[in-house]
Amino acid sequence: MAVPLVDRTVVNISLERLSGLRAFDATNLTATLGAGTAGPAVEAALRAHSCTLGHFPQSFEFSKVGGWAATRSSGRQSLRYGRIEQLLQSARLATPLGAFAAGGGAPASSARPGLREVVLGSEGPLGLLTDVTLRVRRLPERESFHAVFFPSWDARLGAVRTLVQENVALSMLRLCNPKETVTQLALAEGHERALAWLDRYLEATRSC
Repeated sequence: MAVPLVDRTVVNISLERLSGLRAFDATNLTATLGAGTAGPAVEAALRAHSCTLGHFPQSFEFSKVGGWAATRSSGRQSLRYGRIEQLLQSARLATPLGAFAAGGGAPASSARPGLREVVLGSEGPLGLLTDVTLRVRRLPERESFHAVFFPSWDARLGAVRTLVQENVALSMLRLCNPKETVTQLALAEGHERALAWLDRYLEATRSC
């Protein structure tokens, strides 16, 4: 819970009851969800329709879909599925003056200013997000994730640049420095034997 340092009244609102899949459009591939729907519940609801949102921020397990829109969130697989501003079709807010709909209708329109841009990244002062309509994708037939170790930083940077410039169809591309790599390996639980083998292999390559 965030509490301001200045002396003022603070109101914390739980969106726990504003959760779940409200509607699914199989033709346009859009899904309307309550703003209080957490990441795992979003994916579980969409998988029942053989779809995925593909938005996986680092706070995926705990953050809510309304918060993703309000903070202009970026997911770990945004390279394939897009950032939240590319996924948000419309949103509905509760304001002191009544309900306010931002966006809506067809998945894309050039007939009027994009009011959904007012909502994206607004952080809450315009009103309380109650539900959002998002563009979803069919589940891929297969996913495969790989880690590649390079002998130098320049080699890593060159490989990433080539992959991006050649528009290789990837869902995620992440470049880690040695300290981050060691940290991630240390946090990996249940793979002690594999990690011990990898550590010996990396040590051998460093001594060559």
